[in-house]
Amino acid sequence: MSFSNTIPLRFWSRCLSVNLLMAMIALPGTGLLAKAPADETSILEQRRVLLAAAGQGGSDNMLVLQSALDDASDLVRLTAVHLLAGMGAEGRPGLAAALRNDDPRVRRVAIAALAAQDLLPSYWSIVLLDEDPAIQREVRLIWTRQFALPRGAALESLVDELAAAYKDAEPGKRRHIIGLLDEFDEFNDSMRDLLLLAIKDQDDGVRSAAFDILRQHAKLDWPELQGLIETALADSSENVRESGRQLRWSLLQVMPPELPLQGWRFCLDPEARGRDEKWFAVDFDDSAWDEGEIGTHWHNFLDDHYIGPGWYRIEIDIPKMAKWDEAQLHFAGVDEGAWVWVNGQFVGEHDIGPEGWDKHFILDVTEQIVPGTRNQITILARNTAGGGGVWQPVWLRVMDSSRLQ
Repeated sequence: MSFSNTIPLRFWSRCLSVNLLMAMIALPGTGLLAKAPADETSILEQRRVLLAAAGQGGSDNMLVLQSALDDASDLVRLTAVHLLAGMGAEGRPGLAAALRNDDPRVRRVAIAALAAQDLLPSYWSIVLLDEDPAIQREVRLIWTRQFALPRGAALESLVDELAAAYKDAEPGKRRHIIGLLDEFDEFNDSMRDLLLLAIKDQDDGVRSAAFDILRQHAKLDWPELQGLIETALADSSENVRESGRQLRWSLLQVMPPELPLQGWRFCLDPEARGRDEKWFAVDFDDSAWDEGEIGTHWHNFLDDHYIGPGWYRIEIDIPKMAKWDEAQLHFAGVDEGAWVWVNGQFVGEHDIGPEGWDKHFILDVTEQIVPGTRNQITILARNTAGGGGVWQPVWLRVMDSSRLQ
């Protein structure tokens, strides 16, 4: 059977495109090839051999194309993989081999060709672990847009392969593997076991990612949860300790934690009169103040870049709760210092100078909040440079520690 009868017209078009591409690569100054070929005549002859091999087909000629994937010349490698991409079933073994090629351009062509033939799911464990960041992004897009995520036995098999790769991988690849587990819409025991292994990893980034995924997805019994929290809170990495705190709070909190971003009253205090005039008092009249918001620097809702003190006030409803024993205000960031009152009572401050502008801090308000009523919160922020204000969210976490018993 002739080559022209077995290969569709679109492949000839592709070959023409390849030839045009090769001609462009060979032109000086195009920047498409990192190194100029040492012997252009030899390379052109090799390309003619590859085209003839593709035209004749057969297992021996497929081995010729596959061997060319490792040629020293960029032109030869790219010619070979493009020809294999148009060979249908005959070319698939060569494309599978190309997925492990040292040249990311060769791998990218092979991935696209296998995806076009709906065959990429057979090679997830290879392509998902590709070390090239650009290919990782492309594969994730193909994965989510073109193919259904693996489930059941297929997912378990894939995770087992990821776990095997994890054990011998360098830290960057281990982080990548753990991050992949967050992409699935099904959580199984194999994933759980790999994450429990990863929380003991030497790399801070791996441990942090593993704790986060466990916190969100894993179904652990109470002793495992307590052990996980204790391990995280004792970790040397602040990111891991934060994951442990988040897990603890998610288990203990008895009301939605985040304070509203809008609805605050706001007033600048360039003369620093607020404390003397008790702007923090519950019955202070703030009706003449402007509308303000948190979660953004105050220069975003002011006319200029103000430097100095500024006050925020809000009233929130805290529902009546049958059982609770701990309450904390969590600030993700105030630029740069903060003094806080709840129901007119001073609860604490964050005042470590300009370096405190992006630091998370916690204030205990167990004695000051009154569930079942409206509660008033006042924040005095002060900056000496930069944007200023309560520029990150604030959480009120009301918790019942008996949930861990």
